[in-house]
Amino acid sequence: MDRPPERKRARPRRAELSAPADLPASRNPLFEGVLYEAIRKRVRVLLRYEGDRADRLFEPAAVYWSGKRKVLVCGTQIVNPETAADRAMRHTFEVGKIRRLHLTAAHFVPDPGFDRSAPIFKAGIICSV
Repeated sequence: MDRPPERKRARPRRAELSAPADLPASRNPLFEGVLYEAIRKRVRVLLRYEGDRADRLFEPAAVYWSGKRKVLVCGTQIVNPETAADRAMRHTFEVGKIRRLHLTAAHFVPDPGFDRSAPIFKAGIICSV
């Protein structure tokens, strides 16, 4: 009995292999808890973000919901070994894309310019300085 020839399965396109960038990453309750503790104690954290090869030194100011239901953390990035920038700068990370996170013993003073009423927090603050 002759079989019909097998059809080759089309390879998925690159866009089909990865989730759209605007979808939230999976929540990470463990890292969210570490960030809450860092904010409460006012201590810096070392974090490694998705795609990074080295840890960043970061002072978290708030964990909050974005308008697209992502859980984000904003604060001041003190050191990023992967860039030439040698100054502290405000930065935001999606918590679900953080790959490694550790509290340090180094305390920080919150940025006096931090404003809980800023429009970026309109979806809700979970924890802040």
